[in-house]
Amino acid sequence: MKSMALFAVVLLSMTAVQAQEKHGVVSGTITKIDSSAKTVTIKTATGTEVVAKETAQTVKHGAAATKVGGQVVVHYTMTGADRTAVAIKGVGDKTVHVAEGTVDKVDDAAKTVAVKTTAGSVVVFHAAEDGVVNAGGAVKEGGHVTVHYTEEGVRKTAHAFSAL
Repeated sequence: MKSMALFAVVLLSMTAVQAQEKHGVVSGTITKIDSSAKTVTIKTATGTEVVAKETAQTVKHGAAATKVGGQVVVHYTMTGADRTAVAIKGVGDKTVHVAEGTVDKVDDAAKTVAVKTTAGSVVVFHAAEDGVVNAGGAVKEGGHVTVHYTEEGVRKTAHAFSAL
């Protein structure tokens, strides 16, 4: 099965150092940007605040990725207790939702991923043109994933997938 790489803006190259890092995705609202400490704080839908360091290599997409109050999806690496933002993707004023389930079908041509949710329904997610897909083969049939997505009408647009 082809990978979902055609949807990705950021694909991490796995070096010996990075192999020991954990990768993750968090979504929510930027509540603080500390330029002197080079950190960004994201408040998730559950109310948890997550702090990630920014580096010169952190890729930012969209105006919402650069301002307090912006709705974002953040792909990060984690070494010990420290998170480092690899990519911060603004999704405008849309609320980011999170779903968990098992990948039922990947359609590279249609740029969709069908996920059987923990509630038992199959939901089709359309990959965002500039979406960030978590590295490591998260999007494969039978894989257990978390999907960070926005809604516009009945269309669900996936901005990130991460393996569980």
